[in-house]
Amino acid sequence: EITTKCGQERTWAPSQFIDASYEGDLVRLGNVSYTYGREARATYEEDLAGGLDFAPPFKANVSATWDNGTLLKYVSSRKPTVLGEADKGVMAFSYRLCVTKNTTNQAPFPKPAGYAPENFELMRRYMTALKSPPAFTTIFGVYPYRGYPKQKHDLCDANTFPITSDAPDLSDGYVEGVEKIREEIRSNVKEYVLGYLYWLANDPSVPELTQNTTREWGLCADEFKDNHNVPYQMYVREGLRLVGDHVFSEADWTKAR
Repeated sequence: EITTKCGQERTWAPSQFIDASYEGDLVRLGNVSYTYGREARATYEEDLAGGLDFAPPFKANVSATWDNGTLLKYVSSRKPTVLGEADKGVMAFSYRLCVTKNTTNQAPFPKPAGYAPENFELMRRYMTALKSPPAFTTIFGVYPYRGYPKQKHDLCDANTFPITSDAPDLSDGYVEGVEKIREEIRSNVKEYVLGYLYWLANDPSVPELTQNTTREWGLCADEFKDNHNVPYQMYVREGLRLVGDHVFSEADWTKAR
């Protein structure tokens, strides 16, 4: 049985459970085998498993450290995973905001409580070094909600820019973390996403084209009205995975194909 504490405390004792959550906590709390992160290439003989030889699409080289040698904010100190080997990293989490260019339904990108422009020094250096400044829709993926009124869009990361709505390492510790740790991670991720948007829209160092195209957008004023127009849930891209009697692998997929 499971006792939930969201709102009214309730205890559930069904014959079967289905975990349809982001996190997959049921496998951990149920004391069954699970994993997270990358499996090694050799574990299930999968060609693309484990660490990959991949580099973000940087078009200019900039220093990632301050003059004293310390890393800039939102720069990872983690060494790349060895090609084909396992790790316990997870894809970066984010907040997938509901945004719009419809000025009759716009709320400005808010300034988060912990905002500091120096936190976005990497972005400033990189955009300064580029020959052509990026547009808002190059930095982020902005996908229309089909059939929704008022021109609403889903803001997500983009493979067209190396510094987007996902920050490295902020998700570390979440999938096995207690609620206090998770809430701190949610706060840090939200501060990054909202802070980046606020910086793009307001900082004088941002290139004119980038800032002007950012200012065309805003949060949807009629969404999440009791939460400052920000989604209640963080986008947890991957959580815990059950390791059962059979694990679906590349071999299953190629056989079915």
